[in-house]
Formats: sequence, structure tokens, C-alpha cells
Amino acid sequence: MTEQGSVPRNRSTRNTARALLGFLATAAVAAACGDAGGNNGPIITATGLVNGSVYFDANGNRQSDEGDVVLRDIIVSLVLPQVLDTVQTTRSDALGEFTFFSVPVGNYGVVVDTTTIGDSAVVALIQPDFISVTPDDTLDVSIAISFPVLTTQDARAAPLGTKVFVVGIALNDAGAFGDSTVHVADTTGTLRGIRAGPGFFAASDSVRLRGTVATRNGQPVLDLDRMVPQVLAASELPVQDTVTTAEAATAVNSTLDAALVRVDTARVSLTVTENSDLVVTVDDGSGPLDVVLDGDISFNVGDFLLPGSYIMASGLLVPTGSGTWRLKPRSASDLELIVPVMSIAAARTRPVGEIVFVDGILLNDWGTFADSTVHVSDTSASIRGVRVPRVTSASGDSVRFVGTVASRNGQKVIDGATVFFLGVAQVPVPGKVTTGVAASADAGRLDAALVRIDSARISDTVTVNQDFVITINDGSGAIDVVLDDDVGFNLDLFTVPGPVPGAYLKVTGLLVPTGMGDWQVKPRFDVDLDLTVPVITVATARARPAGEIVFTDGTMLNDWSAFGDSTAHVADATGAIRGIRVRPTLLMTGEIVRFVGTITTQNGQPVIADVAAFSLEALSPPSAVPLATAEASTARAGALDAALIRIQNCVITSTGASGGDFLMTVDDGSGPVVVVLDKDIFVAFGEYTPGVIVNVTGLLVPTGSGTWVVKPRQETDVFVVL
Repeated sequence: MTEQGSVPRNRSTRNTARALLGFLATAAVAAACGDAGGNNGPIITATGLVNGSVYFDANGNRQSDEGDVVLRDIIVSLVLPQVLDTVQTTRSDALGEFTFFSVPVGNYGVVVDTTTIGDSAVVALIQPDFISVTPDDTLDVSIAISFPVLTTQDARAAPLGTKVFVVGIALNDAGAFGDSTVHVADTTGTLRGIRAGPGFFAASDSVRLRGTVATRNGQPVLDLDRMVPQVLAASELPVQDTVTTAEAATAVNSTLDAALVRVDTARVSLTVTENSDLVVTVDDGSGPLDVVLDGDISFNVGDFLLPGSYIMASGLLVPTGSGTWRLKPRSASDLELIVPVMSIAAARTRPVGEIVFVDGILLNDWGTFADSTVHVSDTSASIRGVRVPRVTSASGDSVRFVGTVASRNGQKVIDGATVFFLGVAQVPVPGKVTTGVAASADAGRLDAALVRIDSARISDTVTVNQDFVITINDGSGAIDVVLDDDVGFNLDLFTVPGPVPGAYLKVTGLLVPTGMGDWQVKPRFDVDLDLTVPVITVATARARPAGEIVFTDGTMLNDWSAFGDSTAHVADATGAIRGIRVRPTLLMTGEIVRFVGTITTQNGQPVIADVAAFSLEALSPPSAVPLATAEASTARAGALDAALIRIQNCVITSTGASGGDFLMTVDDGSGPVVVVLDKDIFVAFGEYTPGVIVNVTGLLVPTGSGTWVVKPRQETDVFVVL
């Protein structure tokens, strides 16, 4: 097949042929008349002229139009009908034209010698292919040579290298995947066209493709070699097959190669980025399938296309070359994401290893406890997220947790949870519980919840791994409150003296299992704690039973170091009391302090033992109670035990020593009392001799035998009158 230029527009050679035909017809008639004297009578040898043209139909539309080319050296014959005997044979010229001269009147068929039209090409159209020649008639014949139009099924079966046309419905828009691929379907099947030329067509358009049969990734394709698909008409997409993921992965044994199919409700098991595409592995239970979300298409899947979610997807099946197929959605509308959000209560019942999606309110900031644990709650329950990647969401935010169910300390958690911000909300009101209920998390039902415990008494405190652990009990059972060292609780903000046994604590916090069948409360910040110190008067403290922890405020009557021991006296408007084994402190006489310690008895009188003393404010030195010596010796029947008193105009009646202390008995006429000058305070006693009159200020200390002695606190507490 030889191509020669475009189809010509002038027909000068045909005009010449027509003139020649007229001349030959006249000559034939004259010859017949010259033979009129013969025995056979007149013989009519009338003929006609047949003109024709041969062109290559480049676009397959079977019409001679722009882009088509004329063909030279194509052998064309006129044959008799039925018997197919050849009457005349000619060859197209450089303009693709041919002429049959002096064609006898009659009926003929027009045929083309296919050996002259080249490989793959066929005689696409002879118009007309049957002619009737009448005298002096001039007929025109148009012959189109082109490639065969095959169904997709036949094209798939054609030998490699065969050039063909395929007509079908486009299954994707031009450039849908950022490349030159077009999928077409007809009633027999589907086929991919590759390397399409630049042009516009839309999914559902009826198109004609011209190309060469080839293979790509083991499947037949039509290589368009930059030819542009021709849009024939608007049409409708064929009904897509709904298949299982396993069927899609094999294209149903390749019978659905290049087809548009749909998979329903397939669970996402893996997502991975491949070049700029996102490859999502899904399974509807029949087997895995890779769905390729092309990077050139904007898929509106948000943040939740994650393992554990579900998709419904339509798309084109594309072979991988390894015996499997992938599904390629064509646009965002081909993909529907189903996020299986469940309640937290439901998530807590799921088996370990299952991926879950839950929505709730964050109960603490990420990093609150210097780890990656966050608690989330909805109206059904609470759960902990562990090993949560860093998030900026804060307590009170509405979030979505996506992670794997696991077990930690005997309770369900969401491991490796990814947290997505949904909006600003409010931290739910913590549920009020007793210490007993909190300690069991209400039989586990309140695991990870935010709870509040009101007015529970502190029974013990201890430091464990730098965390301060407070044991509290409201009478229903004990629970530990863990003040995480990483939170940085400022214990100085609490009412003095802080969380110590005997105080009462109101606490809000998260319930965290220990792994031993009980729970602890973990406050999140300072405002989660409200300490109440049950301060009582000194008189009330003196009446408490031995062993009870008491809190009492009063004025320091002596410096902590006054007597070289750890004894300190404190007084309020109701009385005075001694503190023994007072922890070292710099508290001094006149300071308002808080004593915290345990009631016990010493020398027959109540004392506060093992005292922690805290300064409240500094005031002027206290005033001493004036007493007669006889009243001092009985502490006014014990009512002034430990008080600061003053006796005046007392005569020293005798002196002595005991354990290094100097003793002098004095009497103001009402009866004697012993004054003890502590060796750690007084260094000289020479002026204190019988007969000397003195004024003495000091603390009343019981002897254990029903009497009291006076202990001056400093040298200036003893004044020699005469």
C-alpha cells in the first residue's frame, strides 16, 4: 500500500476520460453502420466509463475527510457478478485515482487486490461496490482502505502488532490518572488504551481508538502511539460489576482486566505511600486487594483512611504484571470512607489486637504525667490511650482515637492511638465516688475515668519513686492518691502543713489500675487537690484520746532550742500544751505556729508528740499569766499545764541540783514551788541563794507526781529583786 499525498480536489483526468469515452462511443456506432450490409444486422457495442479513487481512512469514520491520504498502486478490478470473472483491472495513480475505459454496458462488482493494500489494512468501504453501466454513462467509485474495526474481545485476541480500530465507551476522563491511559468498554468486554494523544474526552463518551495491539503487564492493550481518541457521541457508562476483593485482585481470572468494577464494605488493613500514590490494602473477607489512590487525583478522605476503617470503592482494574490486579478509583466520587466509630464501652469489649475508632473528650493533656498516656471519655465509659504520639490537643477537646486494643495492668487500653482533633468541648463533670468505690473503680467499670472524692482523711504518706503517695479513707476503704513528681505539684500551695496524716483531702483525678486488682487516683494539676486541715483549739486537743493526730494553732512560748532538747510549748486563748520530739525548726518565741502531731501523755499530762511545726505569722512575745507560787506548783489544778506564768516577790528558801540543772525553791507566802534553771540556759548560779527575793517568768512543766515546776526560758526570765 503506497500512500501519496492528500485526497485530491480537482478531477482533470476524469474530464479527459469522459471526452475519450465520447469519442470511442461515436467510433463504435460508425463502425456498426459501416457493416450494415452484412448478414447479421447492426451490432451495438455501447460502453461506459468508471472513475474511482482510493484513500486511506485514517480516523476510521469511512468518509474521505481531512487527515485521510490517497493511495497509489492499489489494484482495482471490475468483475462479473456471480462468476467473478475479471472484466478490467487497473491501478490507482499518484493521485489515488483510477479509470476503467470502454466498460461494456452491464452489471459489475468492484474488487480490490488486498495484496496491494499492506499488512493489517482492510478494504473498509467500496461505495458503491456494485455498479450498472449504461451507454455513455460515467460512474464514480470511492474506495476506503483502513484498519479493521474490532470489538474489545476480538482486539484482545488479535496478534500483537495488528493495527485496529476499537469503538467503545470511555470509562475514565482524559488524563484522569495524570497519564495517557484510556479504558474502553463495549458489549464484549474491556480494553486499555495506552499512550493516547492529548485531547479531551470524558467518561461515558462513545469513542473510537486507533492503535496497535500490544501487551502491558501481561495483558493486551491498544497502543495508540499518540493518536487522540475520537469522541463520537455522549453516552452512558455501562453498569459496573460488583465483585469481592478477591475477585478484583484476580480480575476474575483476568476476564475483568481493564473493567470498571465496585467493591463494597472492605476493611482497610494497611496504607502505604508508593511514589506519590497512596496504596490502601482492603479485604471484605474474601482476600486482600490493593486500592491505588492516584496522587494526581484529590481524594477527600480526610485523616481517617486508616487500618480498621472501611471503604466502598469503584474503579478500574489495572494489572500489576505479577498475576494480580489493583483497583484504581477515577475520582473522589468513586471512593466512600466508612469510619466505624464505636462507643468506648464497646471498644473495651473488643479483642486484643483489633483496631478501633472512638470519639470522646480528652481528660488530660498529652504529657501531663511526662509520658504518652491520655485518657478519653464518652457517655458510656472511659479508656486510656497508651504510647500516643505527641498531640497538641488539650483536656476538654473533642477528639477521635484510632488505635489497637491492648491490655495494660489488667485493663483494656488503646495502644499507639492516633488522636485527631474534632473540636473544643468541656471536660465532663467528674463523678463523685467514695474511696472504697474508687479503689475498685466500681468493679472496673470506672477504669480510666475522671472521679472526685470528697473529704477523705489522710492516713499515711510516703514517697515512691519520687512520687508523693497519699493514702486516704472516707470510711469506705482506703485508696492511694499519687501526686506524680513530673506534674510538679506545689505542696506549699496547700493549707499548712500540707498533706499529712490527719488532714482531709478532696481530690479529683484519673483512676489508674495498679495491676493488682485495685486502682489509684492520679490528680492532673494543683487545682485537682483541696486540702482541709481540721485545726482545733489547744483545750480540745488536750481532751483528745492518745494516739489521735491533731492540728492546733497557737503562739510559741519558747524557742525550739531553748532547753537543749526538742520540747516546745504552744498556747492559744483556751490553754497551753507541750510539744515533744518536735522536728528541728527555726521557730522562735512569739511566732504563731501550727502544731501537727499525735496526742500522748507525759508525766500525767497530755502532750503532742512527734510534732511538725509550721510558722503562720510572727507576732510579739506572749504575755505571762501572773500566779502565786502555790498556784504555780499545781498549775492551778492542772488548768495551766504548759502555760507561761509569772511569779513575783518570791523568797528563795532552798537550792539544789539535779542532772546539771540548778534547782531553787521559792515562796511568795502562798506555798513553795520549784524553779528549774536549765543548764543549757544558765551558766552562773552564785546570786541565787536562800533569802534572796526574785521575780520569775517560766513554763509550767509537770513532774509526774501531781506537782509542777517553773522553767525559765532565758536568763532574763529570772530577776533578783533584793
